[in-house]
This record gives sequence, C-alpha cells and structure tokens, in this order.
Amino acid sequence: MRRYLASGGVFVQWLQLYEIDVPLVLSVLKALEANFADYVVYAADDTDLLIAAKTDGRFGAPKPTALVEPDVAKALARAGVHNLDDLELRRVGTRSSWEGLTRISQVPMNSDYRPVLDQGAVRTRFLRASATSLVHFQRELFPTVELLSGVSILDELTSITLTSFFEGSRRAVQAMWVSGVLFGRLEMADSNLVPKELQDHTRTVVEWLKNCDRQAVPLTSLIRVIQSVLADLPAQDLDEIWYAIASRGCGRRFSEQDRQWVAFLQAVGQRNPARMAEASRRLPQAEPSLSPSSKRYLVAGGMLGSIAQGQPAAARALWSEYGEPLGAINDLLLEFLVARSSGSSK
Repeated sequence: MRRYLASGGVFVQWLQLYEIDVPLVLSVLKALEANFADYVVYAADDTDLLIAAKTDGRFGAPKPTALVEPDVAKALARAGVHNLDDLELRRVGTRSSWEGLTRISQVPMNSDYRPVLDQGAVRTRFLRASATSLVHFQRELFPTVELLSGVSILDELTSITLTSFFEGSRRAVQAMWVSGVLFGRLEMADSNLVPKELQDHTRTVVEWLKNCDRQAVPLTSLIRVIQSVLADLPAQDLDEIWYAIASRGCGRRFSEQDRQWVAFLQAVGQRNPARMAEASRRLPQAEPSLSPSSKRYLVAGGMLGSIAQGQPAAARALWSEYGEPLGAINDLLLEFLVARSSGSSK
C-alpha cells in the first residue's frame, strides 16, 4: 500500500476489536509503524477502529468544514458523529501518543511473509477474545492523547451525540452533566445516564461548595467528581472548578492532604505534565496509607506527566518506587507507560 500511495495520499485501515486480542492488533500496528510516517486512530464504535496513515508529514486537526459536506455528513451521522465534539471523542490514539504501545508484546510484525494475524485469528475467534481496551485506555482516566500528541482540538465541550454503541459518548455526556450540576446550569435531578454513586458524590460537592467555610472537605467525593470529568472536559471548561473553589474561599479548610490532591487533579485538568509529575511524587510520601487504587492512579498520572516532558527515566523511577509492587497486569495504560518508560519489551 505504501508503494502505491500518491504523495499526500492517505491509507485507511479498518480493524475489528472483537474476536481478536491486543497482541494481534499490535502485530498490525507494527507493520503500520514500519511503513508510515504518521497515523491517527479513531473509534467507529466500541469494537471497531479506523486507522488513517500517511507516508510523509503529520496529521493536523480535522477541519470542521468537512463535516458539513452532505455526503460525508450523512455517512458520519449513521455512526453518531455530527460535529467536532463527537469526532474528537473518537480520536483514541495517534502515532505520538501510542508510541511504545507495540513494545508491550513480543508478537512479530504482521506481513505476507509472516501472517501472524491469519494464524492467530482462528484461535482468538474461538476464545471470543477482545481488544476493546484499546478504545479506552488513553481516554478514560487522563487526557493522554492530548498530553502525548500535543494536539488539542477542542476549547470547550458543547454538544455530544449519545449513542448506545460507543461508551465514550456516554462518558462525555456524564461529564457534561456533572459540570452542569456543579455550576447550576442543570437541576439536581436523577439521571439514568449517570451512576447513582457519582450522582451522590456530586450532590455532596454541590452542598459543600454552597457553604464550604463551615463544612469539612468531602475529599473522597471531590476526588471522585473531578476524576469523572478530567479526561473529557477541555482545560477551559475545567477552569470553572478551580475558580469556584478559589473564589469561594474553600481552600482555607484544606488540610495538606486535601491541597496535594487538588494540586494533582488541577495539574491533570490543565494538561500540565510537570506539575502532574511533581504532585504524584509528593502524595505517596505524605500519605503512606494510600489505597492500591489511589496509588495506581497517582503512579499512572505521574508517569504520564514525566513521559510527556520527555523524561522516561523519571517515569521509570516512579514506577520502580511505588508502582512495581502493584503490578500492571490487565491494566493496558500502565503496561503502556512501563514499556514507554523503559524503551524495551516487557
């Protein structure tokens, strides 16, 4: 395909994520990386990827004018894509953000001379394997694609088309609901799109913001609520949260632990890798009794911050000190961060 592309041409590959496993997908990705200068990965839905690749140059941000071309708009509407917000949610990876992902597996590059995919597909179909984690691992907890690619398409999230076949749309609608309730743009009514526990935490934070100078800081609820919006709301939208906390004087009741958690979450929201890395190191030292899930979250965020700054050795040191005892099995984001920080196969 590379040989037959005209200058500026784009090769697009559909790739299923059902009845296949991550190593087999990576065998295809290795072939793409060996032959193309850049690629960008979109999720058509939760079980299908579209990978666009080019032999020279880099992909820029998509142009909104393409979305209103009648034939294109009609085709995209079938997949629930009506605007740039919908499209950006589906941008689940780029070459710069997925760099190092292929190192998590020793699987060879797929080719006609070594047809790894053909040979392994029957087995993964029989086992009903799945590689759907590839859709979510860089978009669920952190704005990983933005941090590692340096490309931010959206200044604000305004309109999302909810579809039953793409989990990312539900997550974004959930983030918009939380944001709307926090700042009074939506009534505090039950939503069947938002888990009850998140609704309860959101109510707790809303009540605290109304009278924060007389109430204890609901740190658990505050962390849960902010975590639920960090990956999907752009930095500009998240600034409202930090402004509300500061303008109402809520920080005066913060303990040192509270301050450090808010500093870490704020750094993630502002896409500030240096502060992410710094805050992630302070918290485990100040709070040795962190739960495993909290520690994994901090380690992942700190490693991501270091890698985004071009400091893989610092990421590896953080992993060795705090993450290694937890392990990275069945956690694709951590596996990826470990591989990228080490520069070698696991």
